[in-house]
Amino acid sequence: MFEKGDIVTYAAAGVCTVEGTMENKVKGVNKRYLVLKPFYESNSAIYVPTDNETLIGRIRGVMSKEDIYSLIEALPDINSEWIDDDTKRNELFMQTLKSGDRKEIMKMLRVLYLHRQEQLDNGRKFHTADEHFLKEAEHILFDEFAVVLGIEPDEVTGFITDRLNRAKA
Repeated sequence: MFEKGDIVTYAAAGVCTVEGTMENKVKGVNKRYLVLKPFYESNSAIYVPTDNETLIGRIRGVMSKEDIYSLIEALPDINSEWIDDDTKRNELFMQTLKSGDRKEIMKMLRVLYLHRQEQLDNGRKFHTADEHFLKEAEHILFDEFAVVLGIEPDEVTGFITDRLNRAKA
């Protein structure tokens, strides 16, 4: 179990600090909750029932700097194809975000970035649902990168670009 003060990621909420536990009576039954405070939303709190293994399983420790560097360095080798079927693509993207798997989220981001550029190059609009998934994926990964690397979330794209350019050189 996680301790007060631990920095974790929680599903689509992104990076959170463990505030501790609390009990609350729900329908006459006392339940224990792990209280998470989203790192970049200090006015919010997330209450995760400690007896719900599925939800507790979505809480993970943050990556190390080395994990982040490895993920970025593997980016050029990530091969994935665009799924033309909107329904299938949306289902896959929702599952990917829900899984919290950073490599799969990075793969999703790469596909979305490449497709968005292709749409722009061809004078077409980027689908609103795809834009939503792109923003959610950036939120999940970039907030974690920022916390671990000690930079601001809006500096992450530049950091990734610099890291990739150095790898090419």
